[in-house]
Amino acid sequence: MNNLENERLRQLLEDQGDHALEQIRELPIPEITDLIRSLPIERAAELVKRLPIDLSVAVFDEPTLRRRRELVEHLDTGLVAAIAERMSPDERADFFGNLHEETRTHLLRHLSRETQAELLALLAYPPASAGGLMTTEFVEVYPEQTVESALAHTREVAGHVETIYSAYAVDRATGKLMGVVSLRDLLTAENRKTVGEIMDAAAITVHTHTDQEEVARLIARYNFLAVPVVDDAHRMLGIVTVDDVLDVVSEEHSEDWQKISGIEPLADPYFRVSPLSMVRKRASWLVGIFIGELFTGTALRHYDGAIAAARMLVFFVPLIISSGGNSGSQSATLVVRGLATGEIKLRQWLQVLTREILVGVLLGLILGTVAFGRALMWGNGVGVAVAVALTLVAVVMAGTLVGAMLPICFKRLGFDPAVSSTPFIATFVDVTGIIIYFNIAGAILKLW
Repeated sequence: MNNLENERLRQLLEDQGDHALEQIRELPIPEITDLIRSLPIERAAELVKRLPIDLSVAVFDEPTLRRRRELVEHLDTGLVAAIAERMSPDERADFFGNLHEETRTHLLRHLSRETQAELLALLAYPPASAGGLMTTEFVEVYPEQTVESALAHTREVAGHVETIYSAYAVDRATGKLMGVVSLRDLLTAENRKTVGEIMDAAAITVHTHTDQEEVARLIARYNFLAVPVVDDAHRMLGIVTVDDVLDVVSEEHSEDWQKISGIEPLADPYFRVSPLSMVRKRASWLVGIFIGELFTGTALRHYDGAIAAARMLVFFVPLIISSGGNSGSQSATLVVRGLATGEIKLRQWLQVLTREILVGVLLGLILGTVAFGRALMWGNGVGVAVAVALTLVAVVMAGTLVGAMLPICFKRLGFDPAVSSTPFIATFVDVTGIIIYFNIAGAILKLW
């Protein structure tokens, strides 16, 4: 829904609510969600109250609705409980997982015992795991069932499960996953055949504690619409669907880019974060980087004798440290992305190292050649031009190595590789760049 249409409906709600409500009921769910996100919280809650319960449930089931916790504070407990009862299990778990403990405990008392048990079981898993993402609503069949019986069961439960494109054959006694059968295979197989005869017994699964990023990579690699989730005993517990993974990929991508840029990840959209919260999110990184940059000044002061003896050297400092920081940022971005997508494995660190050395040297030679010519054009001697050119080769190579190796080291230590952000790398390379520069220049120009 475009901004003009959004604004028109908001105005209609203010002026003639009933007419606007009729139009809103005809909108696709994502557009209703967008409208609720754009309204002041009191008006958004009023709209939810006036929507039919099935539409309210569909809106609360939208992962993009980041205002569920706020809306709860403006809605009757009975209405929230009625919505929660009808929500999909995975979104309901996400919803309750983000509530304040007091509110969550209060709402739980208004849910049915069956829903409570299902919800508490899902909340027990880490939010960023397959167990935290999965839904417990899936098509369950048995290997000994006939195709005709399995199809009839699929039709019966189709309106209550997340997806019907695959059915999961489990052992009737133990609940263990025995295989997966696609809807296509069910539709094309002879009715008298059993599910066990047509199912894929070597089905790919994930464990309840598998990290959500690994689940996303698996689904992307095999083009799955859903992947089954099992426990230690290989019992079938639920499925993670591709739409859940898309949400994960979007969130992880945003979070990584914020970390790479030196910002603590924002939990809410930009305009919903208060200026004070924004300051808190950004200040810690900026202060850390600022303190790191103080070492740049310390390094420059250490070489004040060389600067005094050859004043022209200082004019090339910004050129050198920016080249090192930029090359390091490029390498870091590529490696962080490679680790996130699985293109780069931790065991391949040596290959990355040798590759970045080669790339760094070649990039340094290119920049060094340009800088050599520029130094001569500015009227500097050959000694200064050579010093600048050699420094650029060394600094760019150092930048690419630091940018490539830091994310791998962070990953090896169990940290998010994105925290080795480009500002951090740039600060580190700034200091080392100055040290390299004045040592090379001092040796060539015999300044000490």
